[in-house]
Amino acid sequence: MNKSVILKNLLNSGKTLIMPDVYNPISAKLVEKEKFKAIQCSGYSFSIASGYPIENDVTLSENLEWTRKIVESVDIPVMADGEDGYGGPEKVIDTIKNLFRQELQVLI
Repeated sequence: MNKSVILKNLLNSGKTLIMPDVYNPISAKLVEKEKFKAIQCSGYSFSIASGYPIENDVTLSENLEWTRKIVESVDIPVMADGEDGYGGPEKVIDTIKNLFRQELQVLI
């Protein structure tokens, strides 16, 4: 079963789903090792891990790269944060397409 279907089933199960937030492949692997069923990654965690003073300092390309590495490092579903779309309304569609190219299961 692919990860998208797995995550959809988990989200629709009626049970609480705890998805720890990760910021790199090591943290993702630790969460997976502890038997969590899915993980979340976010710009806020990326910014803290990178030493940026504010979340908005994370660029779309950084978010895409870090998210790709996380997705490739684990066998459980990954839900990613598209922030504010990284621009005005005209950029949101491109941001969504770029994030889903990273084989994400869900984008928030």
